[in-house]
Amino acid sequence: MFRQALQLNRELGGRRYEAQTLNNMSMSLNALGDHKEALVTCLEALRLAKETEFPGLIMTATGTIGETYLAMGDYGQADHYLQQYLAAARTAGSKRDEAWALILLGETEHRQELDSLALSYLSQAFDIAQQVGLRAEAARCHELIADIYEQQAI
Repeated sequence: MFRQALQLNRELGGRRYEAQTLNNMSMSLNALGDHKEALVTCLEALRLAKETEFPGLIMTATGTIGETYLAMGDYGQADHYLQQYLAAARTAGSKRDEAWALILLGETEHRQELDSLALSYLSQAFDIAQQVGLRAEAARCHELIADIYEQQAI
């Protein structure tokens, strides 16, 4: 379906919609475990979002790229893009994106065994999730925090 939507957007000249479709396709590819193709697809989405001056998608695609690098185990690149995502979310005042960026940064640091920094990010994310009623994000914070403490107890 994404490939059909992408083709239609290209035929109609909807470059912003093309960028949005590419980002959505990238998230699906990540869910399927095809991180290399997801990265290529999302980098193209980010390029188009910048070209068409689409700030919301620039923020979202930057987060998707960071999440993709995290899934690939490239923590340096993940941190780079996730810090940009966090800054963009804060600038835009998007609490949901800010919480998600902090969760992903917490997970990135946890995978590198930098648990005090991970807990700091996750605590910030949890506070935001509680303030604005983001239940899924709050649950993810609990899950990651529990994992950190469980591994410390081993």
